[in-house]
Amino acid sequence: MAAEEGQKKLISLGPEESVALWLQGREAWNKWAEENPEADVSFHGADFSKHRDHPSIDVDEWPFEKFCFPSSGSVSFIEATFGDGDVPFCRCGLWRWGRVFCRCGL
Repeated sequence: MAAEEGQKKLISLGPEESVALWLQGREAWNKWAEENPEADVSFHGADFSKHRDHPSIDVDEWPFEKFCFPSSGSVSFIEATFGDGDVPFCRCGLWRWGRVFCRCGL
């Protein structure tokens, strides 16, 4: 069935796309999240520990401090790993329904 005219296309990022966008840094990520408020984002199985020293992610913001997420889409970190050290998600608006941290290696 064809989508009706004017109906928004649902946007969903898989783990590889989500990590690639995250690696572009906070400004690129937040711009995308603002432009796609209903998008679903999955980091299922992502290994963030191998990106701990990535140059586009400020050490004071690792991994998601001050990163904004789509306001009404779902966000999943199922089976994501972060490695040793702190894993701050401060000031990111992530703590609402639809955000999943099950089986994470926090």
